[in-house]
Amino acid sequence: MKKVLIVDDYAPFVETLGSCIKDWGYEPIKMSDAEQAIDRINKGLEYDVAIIDTTMPLKFHGTMGGAVVSMASQKKNPQAKVIGHSSYPLFMADAQIIHKKDGEILYDQLKRILNNYLGPGEE
Repeated sequence: MKKVLIVDDYAPFVETLGSCIKDWGYEPIKMSDAEQAIDRINKGLEYDVAIIDTTMPLKFHGTMGGAVVSMASQKKNPQAKVIGHSSYPLFMADAQIIHKKDGEILYDQLKRILNNYLGPGEE
């Protein structure tokens, strides 16, 4: 089963998105802390796609924790795709960005991107 890493500092969102990912036929790996994600990535965590809150906090980096997690992912797991999401307009090199509408992520858009990257999920 394809694995999807979810990193967002808002734990209820991580749980909700994790449920969607599981329903879509992928295995969610859920984290609500940028430091934990960086540590696990650096220790060899395996996943196929990472969905990262691009503006979550990280010690000594302000609100750019998501960018730091993305850089760690690209360095340690370069074959994995990165999907950034944010309520703010931004740009991340070599990453697909999901913008939120009225504070809600566009789940149908995200599902299409995952299917494009990973193929259909397992039933």
